[in-house]
Amino acid sequence: MVLATLPILASHVDLSFGENVKKIKPTAPTREVGYWDFLDERIYVYPLTEDEQAYAMLARNALAGKGFSVDNGWFIVPREKPTSYWNCCYPLFVTACFGLLGEHLLAIWLIQILMSAASCFLIWRLAGMLFSEKAAWLGYGAAVIYPPYVLNSIWMMTEALAVPLVITCLYFVYRGLVSAKARDFVFAGLALGAAALTRSTAFYYLIFLAVGIWVAGASVRRRLRVKYVATLAAATFAVILPWTFRNWRVHHAFMLIDTKVGVNLWMFNNPNQVLGYKVQNSDMPLLEFRPDATEVEMDRAYFKLGKDYVRSHKAQFLKTFGIKALLALNPIPKQAHSGKMKLVALLTAGWLLILAPVGIFASRKRWRELMPLYLLIGYWILIQAGSAAGMRYRMPAEVAWILLAAAGAVAILAVTRRVLVKKMKLRSSAGAVRVT
Repeated sequence: MVLATLPILASHVDLSFGENVKKIKPTAPTREVGYWDFLDERIYVYPLTEDEQAYAMLARNALAGKGFSVDNGWFIVPREKPTSYWNCCYPLFVTACFGLLGEHLLAIWLIQILMSAASCFLIWRLAGMLFSEKAAWLGYGAAVIYPPYVLNSIWMMTEALAVPLVITCLYFVYRGLVSAKARDFVFAGLALGAAALTRSTAFYYLIFLAVGIWVAGASVRRRLRVKYVATLAAATFAVILPWTFRNWRVHHAFMLIDTKVGVNLWMFNNPNQVLGYKVQNSDMPLLEFRPDATEVEMDRAYFKLGKDYVRSHKAQFLKTFGIKALLALNPIPKQAHSGKMKLVALLTAGWLLILAPVGIFASRKRWRELMPLYLLIGYWILIQAGSAAGMRYRMPAEVAWILLAAAGAVAILAVTRRVLVKKMKLRSSAGAVRVT
């Protein structure tokens, strides 16, 4: 609700970062453009970022009967032809908002705010289910004020949809393990399938989640665990396969979700990258294709190029893989250029990486039950190490960090309380001895 009132407050409040606010069309808060004015402008100036432009164009063309296509060709995406480069769920969401509510950001903002609020509620339920009431409220409070979750609501980006879907999947998995009802795994699979069609990396978490369910349900009969995993997988594929069929009709080739795998493998594992993260696109050698080459053919060609490079430069790949794995744990995003921004990022996100290991240690005897959380973190670190590492891309896994950090905070509070009580007893005993 607070975020929903920001555009109104922006008309009456002047909070600039530095110099006087200038009425221009900003792409981000700057020294000249205050944050409030920046938010106000985002309502009426649309779209701003490259991703937002792409989603808006896909939505406009879909409403115009052209399918998901872009007006200008980009990389392996041909112009004015149906594409599978972008995952479909978020463009579908934008298309629905445009078609029903008009082409502006406010409606998308408000819906994303509601999804973020629902995510906080599910984190509260998850922490209470796994740990305690104290952990539930601590996890809820952390999610409410966690900057990436807040900023997700006021930007057109796939994480605004992918994060709530992953949290929903995790919630129903644990509810299913407690209730022993297969229908909960149906809901978990539907959420995971939608998450995979929002960010395709979520699809491969299905394998890790199946292992997590098998381990967490060790006390359950094997037959029942097979039923849980099979139900989860069936529901996930039930969501994905209609899009796969659409890809077959469009490209006349099998493409499960999108055409990003080959491009990303090459883009983030080529000789011209910087520390395995930033790509020197101007220097990156591009392949030449015949005019009638399909999007799928081009993606597979880049996959082969990336695979061949990794095979021939194993040492370089392992080095950048390790660097990106560390970057995946960096609490300070690369966008935080100033010292103040880095300090704010460290204070708001760094504590997760401090308290979460405490929570893991405090809950070490329950490692089987918490295995889906551990595998969620480990999987997303592997994904970022193999492709792009950054704070934005690890956001679907941060629910696990928040839950474990809440458990760690409860453990620290319990230890602190015991120490204080012990000291008070010792002082009382010392006072009694003196009186005697």
